[in-house]
Amino acid sequence: MPKVTVRTVVVTTLAVTALTAVALTSAPEDAAPPSAAPPAPAPTTVDTGDDVLPDTITKPGGLVVRRREPFTPGELSAIAALNDVEAIAPTESATLGLTATVPSRGRQRLSDGFHIPLSALAVDPPAYATILASIANVEQSDVERLTRLVADQALQTATGHALRPLEIGDTIIVGGSERTIAGVVDDVFAPSHEIVVHADGAQELGFASPSRLLVQHRSADVERLRAHLTQFLPDEGFGRIDNHTAQRRAPLVLGLAELKHRFGEFAYRPRPGQRTIDIDPQFVDDHIVTTEVPVLGRVTCHRGIIDDLRAALAEVVDAELTAHLRPDRYGGCFVPRMIDPDGHRLSHHAWGIAIDINVDLSAPGLGPVPPEEMIAAFARHGFRWGGTFSTPDNHHFEWVGAAAQVRRARRAAEPAPATSLPTVP
Repeated sequence: MPKVTVRTVVVTTLAVTALTAVALTSAPEDAAPPSAAPPAPAPTTVDTGDDVLPDTITKPGGLVVRRREPFTPGELSAIAALNDVEAIAPTESATLGLTATVPSRGRQRLSDGFHIPLSALAVDPPAYATILASIANVEQSDVERLTRLVADQALQTATGHALRPLEIGDTIIVGGSERTIAGVVDDVFAPSHEIVVHADGAQELGFASPSRLLVQHRSADVERLRAHLTQFLPDEGFGRIDNHTAQRRAPLVLGLAELKHRFGEFAYRPRPGQRTIDIDPQFVDDHIVTTEVPVLGRVTCHRGIIDDLRAALAEVVDAELTAHLRPDRYGGCFVPRMIDPDGHRLSHHAWGIAIDINVDLSAPGLGPVPPEEMIAAFARHGFRWGGTFSTPDNHHFEWVGAAAQVRRARRAAEPAPATSLPTVP
């Protein structure tokens, strides 16, 4: 494998015990919350590919079943009744809107409808903790801490605590509801997430019904169980069964917690009926730069990816592949917006770590497929091509670090790449 020349940036100016973002105000502990709190954002269930377990996990016995549609009560009962199943624990992931924290010295809150994206995992604590203790190397104290979790509490993961080091008894306000911090657990309990909450009451925070399932199997014939579980996956669309002990996968994109750790955290305010968002100007001042790069000219991106972007484009020039890059079809890098029109999922363009090239407005995502040499050049400098996403996006290259060199198969048929881009009047 070619040497990776990815340059890594880790932002260290994140929130400590208060929310550090636009329109931040401090008030006494008994101050009223914002008068017009934003609605709880709908869950984000994008296939990031990075909900994985650390390499230290070696115990056998677990599978993870994931799909987009929630499991019905009947399906959960049917899976639990399979002969090869010892126990199951439904889970669900969501990106919530953090609007305030209440540390011991007083309330810290955002105003004017701004909130901070917060990645959360909802579980049935006793069932989830029991299975995880059986199939993973975890600390017993963390298992007990999770088992004791109740509906009005939240646990921070180690990564979440590093991002925002709250104390036991502090309160967070998400989606208009309060949760009291009950402690910190290892990231293994919720990889790529910042907090863990009880499934009871999760919907009031913005969670959907569970679409992920942790399965503890009792049989050595894991493939037989996989075959049985396959019937619960959709015939079309996203669905996957992973071995819990072998889930260390290269991320398709960075999870929210990792994204914030590396590139910073911001508050934002959705614009009703629009994909564009209002974003914390301090984040822009601190992290976003406009500069010249080969071929594309002036770009506005996160300062942490500029060196890698320049190096990737320089390789494209050296390989004489510039015919496959049209500056007039450059779609941008830092673009504060949501992924979907209903405004529920933040685009990573909001961090300025992805670029869109050769954009064809007549067929969004389905423009020309770049040559393999171009895809490899970008990958050597940390950018994953969006053509391997669950919804292929041929225009898109996104910074994920060294994981970009681990290629995924395309999820849909692709058109044959053109030798160069067609001329557009």
